[in-house]
Amino acid sequence: MLGADLAVAVAGVGGPQTQDGQPPGTVWFGVFTSGEIRTELRHFDGESGDVVASTTDHALFLLEHALQR
Repeated sequence: MLGADLAVAVAGVGGPQTQDGQPPGTVWFGVFTSGEIRTELRHFDGESGDVVASTTDHALFLLEHALQR
C-alpha cells in the first residue's frame, strides 16, 4: 500500500498489568522485507519503561539485521 521495502512493527503489553490474558513484557514483532513477513515473540522483564526500552532496542536490532540482508 505504501510501497515500503522494509517495515518493523511491534504490539504488546508494556504493563504494569496483564492485558488480554498476556503478562506484562509480552511483545510481538513483525518484520517485512523482500516481500516476506517474519514474526517473533519476546518476553521482557522490568517496569513499563524497561519494557518499552527493551522493545525499542530489539525493534532497532531487527531493522538493522534486515538492512544487512
